[in-house]
Amino acid sequence: MSFLTAEEVARRGIANTRLRQERSKVKKEEDMKDRKAQLDSVKAVSRQAEFHRSTQAGSAQTQRLLQRAEQTELRLARCALTQVRRAALQELLSREQQQFTQELHTLGKAFYLQRI
Repeated sequence: MSFLTAEEVARRGIANTRLRQERSKVKKEEDMKDRKAQLDSVKAVSRQAEFHRSTQAGSAQTQRLLQRAEQTELRLARCALTQVRRAALQELLSREQQQFTQELHTLGKAFYLQRI
């Protein structure tokens, strides 16, 4: 059995203390690394939530713009349809007038046209 001298005990005590300090330091670094990973995860989730919120707001705005565009297109389509109907009615009236004029002409009659 060998006995340790006071100097060797002191060195081993210092070594044990340093070992404990290193272990403590490593544990703190691991804890910090875990906390950083958690924080990064929370940041990523937060960014993703912000992205979805902003796209939903953008989507609502896009929906409003599309709805306005659709209303404008419908209004213009109604105006175009009215113009087409009006032109068709004018054409129909013009043909009926020509037909009636021809029928009167075959009967030997005519419309009185006042010239200005």
